[in-house]
Amino acid sequence: MPKRSLAIVPLILLLGCGAHVSAAVRKVFADQLEAIRRKQDPEIEPVKGVTLLPELSSEAARPYLTREIRAALDDLECGKEFHPMSSPKRTSLQARVDAEFGQ
Repeated sequence: MPKRSLAIVPLILLLGCGAHVSAAVRKVFADQLEAIRRKQDPEIEPVKGVTLLPELSSEAARPYLTREIRAALDDLECGKEFHPMSSPKRTSLQARVDAEFGQ
């Protein structure tokens, strides 16, 4: 069996649903990884709900990691504007629901 190199796992996949990066952004990166993996192992059929990671050298993975970091930082910047505006509305709506339907 040939020796396999260590795959670099993208940040978004490590953080998964706990990340505050939109699902659409996570899907873009996951789809890119799947496309690379299919090129490396075309005979392996994808399994729904299972992410098979490609093997990437540090040099090959660096551009993907850089884009993921940029996307996460952009998402944080967006959140700085969004959350202060949405929090009072969310609190107000939750108070109305609690008052009408109980906690």
